[in-house]
Amino acid sequence: MKKIIPLYLLLLLVGCKKSTETNTKGAASPSPALKASEKKEEHDIVKPAQTIVKPQQENIDFINYSIDDLEGITSTGTEGVYRNFDFSYRDGETLFILVPKIGAAQWYSQQASQYKDQDADTMIDKKLSQQSFKGLSKEFNIFIFHTPKKYLKHTPNLDAPYTPQIPRTLFVYEYNTTNNSWKTIDYFDIKNDNDEVKANEWRENFTSKLSSSERKVNGTP
Repeated sequence: MKKIIPLYLLLLLVGCKKSTETNTKGAASPSPALKASEKKEEHDIVKPAQTIVKPQQENIDFINYSIDDLEGITSTGTEGVYRNFDFSYRDGETLFILVPKIGAAQWYSQQASQYKDQDADTMIDKKLSQQSFKGLSKEFNIFIFHTPKKYLKHTPNLDAPYTPQIPRTLFVYEYNTTNNSWKTIDYFDIKNDNDEVKANEWRENFTSKLSSSERKVNGTP
């Protein structure tokens, strides 16, 4: 009876030791599946933050575009705010919007006063069309509605050499005279036919807001 008790205690101690070692190993060594899950969760958290803002898609030297002779600089219908469209579609669909830095109403009033006995609008359009966008940037804040060429289909048999496709993204860029750069300030995703109408409304509303405010760009007075 005295020999059985020590053997029993020995077996009991060995069993407890193995159980402790097993538990310790399990706690210290996570499974590969858990690590993969942790890595995936971290990636999922970071990824959305990288796609919230759409950057400028192409590095294009818009400021050195020539004024398109087919249209020239013309009024948007709002006194003091002007536009020019690039009918060559050289880098996509490009529409320039020019807004006087001192405010559209004040600038137009000053210009019109110089042409009291003439058609003020015609004379102003002609004067602006004789300048470059670089020159105009001294007096105007310049914005661009731009659809990159990758969203256009080549249609040489139609009036327009390129036709916008669906889906596509329409960007708005703003020129900074200080460092000669363009910044993406807004964009509109066109995913279906219904969005075409919404895009036109969005563009008109955006232009209207520009004409009623004195938007400042770094380096402008």
